[in-house]
Amino acid sequence: MRYFYLLIFVLVSCVGNVFAQDNYARLEARAARFVQFQEWNSANAMYMLMIDQRPNVPKTYSRAIVTSGLLSDDKTQVGLLEMTQKQGISLDSIFAEVNKFAYEIGESQEYEQFLKLVKQRQPWIGRNINMRLLRFYNFRNDAPNMVAVGKELLAATPQDVNYLLTVGRGYMLQGDYENAVKEYNKVLAVEPHNYDALLALGNYYYVEWKNAEGTRSQFASVRDLALKYLEQANTLHPTPFVSTVIGVLEGNKH
Repeated sequence: MRYFYLLIFVLVSCVGNVFAQDNYARLEARAARFVQFQEWNSANAMYMLMIDQRPNVPKTYSRAIVTSGLLSDDKTQVGLLEMTQKQGISLDSIFAEVNKFAYEIGESQEYEQFLKLVKQRQPWIGRNINMRLLRFYNFRNDAPNMVAVGKELLAATPQDVNYLLTVGRGYMLQGDYENAVKEYNKVLAVEPHNYDALLALGNYYYVEWKNAEGTRSQFASVRDLALKYLEQANTLHPTPFVSTVIGVLEGNKH
């Protein structure tokens, strides 16, 4: 008799597991349809039910976070993040999934807004958030934010070459060439053979010289700076374009 009851228990457990899996799959399919038609409230409800059933899946939390953002529900977003922390889910996986899903549905601003929200509500991880924001702004060529966030990071690590390069590029995109040159020179002070900084400075001085049409003879020092940086860059990583530019500059030395 004991074996009979054990058999019944096993069968009931198996049926329960199959039912739970089937129900979860149905919720997932419904959520996908709601997302397709941009029915964010309904999609969010499905993701919340999925979290109730499986509270350790990073992707589901991330999708609930994004849809909550689209509903302007900051409180739920923060609550979901706190739930992931209690579950021991890594921040990296959550942020990566939020970024991925936000781009998939054409709402990339939700990734930025979520990062800024977390930075505000959990300032002790502000540096981690700034690093992610800087990558986001660099990818989008968002020059003002590249400079602003890069400067925040550089306040703690003023010789970080990657941050200096990003800030320099941000200034260049804004047309603030004086500050861009300063940042690239800071890079070279740390890494004298940094290819990106050498190329950026070489190109800048070349364009300055080239734009001096008719008065180039007065810009010999600018031409020489362009040559200096481009020759160093070309030594590190030769390219046909840079070689051609060097040839043009050298051909105008006399």
